[in-house]
Amino acid sequence: MELDVLAFGERLIASIPALRAEAGLMASEPDADRLVRATVAKAWRKRAHGGGRELQSWLGDILRHEHARITAEPRTFGDRA
Repeated sequence: MELDVLAFGERLIASIPALRAEAGLMASEPDADRLVRATVAKAWRKRAHGGGRELQSWLGDILRHEHARITAEPRTFGDRA
């Protein structure tokens, strides 16, 4: 099990440049960074649910869901537009 977690972590880290590129098409730089962080964190928490799916496809789904969630959040006075 430990090896599986390490292997997943390595694959997740290796996928960050592709996630960053996709997030950059969806959002401004600060929001894209936030989106990638949220995606990686959720993927790590839900790693057991990734199952047999291809990692990039699964991460892309998480990225799109996180984008929808983040853009639906109301902005406060201190947030940048």
